[in-house]
Amino acid sequence: MSESSHGAARLDRATRPPDPPLTTADVGRPMAAAPPRWHRGMALLATISLFIGTRGAWTSAVSSHPPVAAVISACYAAILILGVLTLVVRRRRALARVDLAVLMVAIVLVLCRYAGTDEAALTARATREFLGGHPIYGQPWPSIFHGPIAVTKTMSGGADYTYAYPPLAVVLAAPFYAVMHSAAAVTALATGALIAGTVVLRWLLPAPC
Repeated sequence: MSESSHGAARLDRATRPPDPPLTTADVGRPMAAAPPRWHRGMALLATISLFIGTRGAWTSAVSSHPPVAAVISACYAAILILGVLTLVVRRRRALARVDLAVLMVAIVLVLCRYAGTDEAALTARATREFLGGHPIYGQPWPSIFHGPIAVTKTMSGGADYTYAYPPLAVVLAAPFYAVMHSAAAVTALATGALIAGTVVLRWLLPAPC
């Protein structure tokens, strides 16, 4: 290389602005892009937990609510896909999206389980009796189980027509039932409270670091 070329290179280096210094974020960005193992493990556990109670909800919906059973079947497929994604995604942002999808599937399953279940019918009737000053335990109500509402079968071959759950749901639903006079209001209250609590809990969780 000639002296003129060396001179031009030195002049270019002298006049060019210096490169910005590397920061901690720049150094750690490749490592931070990969989700930690504990995040993958928690996401996988959350995905697997969606199977809890899903089979029972599907079984009861097949005969009473076929469209609901179809939605639950689609949720089965979504759970399997999300379980695989929790193990194969390579970036934290992608895993965060999988977390959000798991939450959406969980909300859909909650809505499916509360559609026409015996718990909802019994809670609504117990709320009605509670407001009327009547006992809610040990009282059989076979008349509420009609149409799409399935009844819980017992081991002896009979059926359970009584309310056997804690009274908190009845106490909380009583003001709404007194105003709306609708069993759907009781079901919507319990379902809405569960969904709202789950969404708020996820929003309050700290972001993975």
